[in-house]
Amino acid sequence: MSTTTTIERSVYSSSSLSGSLVPTAPIGYPLDAAPQNPIIETKTSFYQVIRHCNKFQHNVPLYEFWVAGNNRPVGHMLPEFVESMAWSPTGFIVDKNRRTVFLKPNMRKNESLLEACQRELITLCRLNVATVDGVGAWVGAWDRNQDAEHHPVQDVTAHLSGLKVPSPLRGVLGIITTGAHMNVYTLERGAMRIWVAKRAQNITYAGKLDQLVAGGMDPQDDNDALETLRREAMEEAGLAIDTQTRQVMQRDTCQVLGTVHDGPDISFFDKKGEDAGSERGQLEPGIRYTFDLCVDADVVLRPYEPDCIAGFFLWSVDRVKASLKCGEWKPNCGLVMLDFLLRHNQIAPSEDDQFDQLTTGLHRQLPFDSSRQFAAGLPSRCAVSLL
Repeated sequence: MSTTTTIERSVYSSSSLSGSLVPTAPIGYPLDAAPQNPIIETKTSFYQVIRHCNKFQHNVPLYEFWVAGNNRPVGHMLPEFVESMAWSPTGFIVDKNRRTVFLKPNMRKNESLLEACQRELITLCRLNVATVDGVGAWVGAWDRNQDAEHHPVQDVTAHLSGLKVPSPLRGVLGIITTGAHMNVYTLERGAMRIWVAKRAQNITYAGKLDQLVAGGMDPQDDNDALETLRREAMEEAGLAIDTQTRQVMQRDTCQVLGTVHDGPDISFFDKKGEDAGSERGQLEPGIRYTFDLCVDADVVLRPYEPDCIAGFFLWSVDRVKASLKCGEWKPNCGLVMLDFLLRHNQIAPSEDDQFDQLTTGLHRQLPFDSSRQFAAGLPSRCAVSLL
């Protein structure tokens, strides 16, 4: 049993949803079981944490993914995906000389361009059930109730507004992902503690650490990061956010916990590793909108998505920093946490030889012409992170 953390009070796992709250593990211990050995901080620097979450280094020429009617590419693809996928019969045109994949759908009577593009994307999924991991399950869900998960495509012209791709294709097509993450923490007698979520074993990045509230932007969120946060907070933690006042309330107790505040936007460009499961090897240029919430030290929080969240637990800053260096975090969530620690002066310059590069490393230039092109498709605060 680890003895590195002082036990102050218990935290609660998703098993408590079925009845009264049941203590599952002391603060500082993983929720599924206590570690066999103490977690030992590695020699990995915080800058190496950033490099791990920004693994794509442009060492391979990418294909641009274009959609008819748009004046710039909406994604960037690795050559191996272009070469291995089935494209015919669809409206996708592959040009190996120009290194482009161009979606020019065959329009049907009374069909809009947007509707035609959506139809072609679904057809592309059907053609690649055996080629792309996760597509088969997606097609099955779509055929049952047409409610399979999609990801919004950003930076498109008005007549393509609302364009979305089936989620298993987003990393294959190299679509920019967007999401909202909320750091939840306490301050007591000058000491900070941070609420951390642990991901369940049946999802991507199984068992990795995450913000208490974190999720991708939904096509229905209308590119509004606060709306994404409001939806995810209720789904994952039973927290209601008033988007006008920014007050956060516990659903069960109606207790007001505090006010959510904007943080900066984090940009990154990852090539997913083995721990990404079915998404391994895919590209993810991404932007994460960050938010902070300070709650009282006696507040108890518990998860509301037992299929996705193994549990919530409260850690000291030192334990969080050690977990970052040990690679325990989902990559983009690790970037958000590192940014939080830097903004709150919880990492000293003496703790990293490349301290001066940490902040700039959290704002990766994405593979598009300039930050200005995001103005049409993303909230204006996003542009700051791409300068």
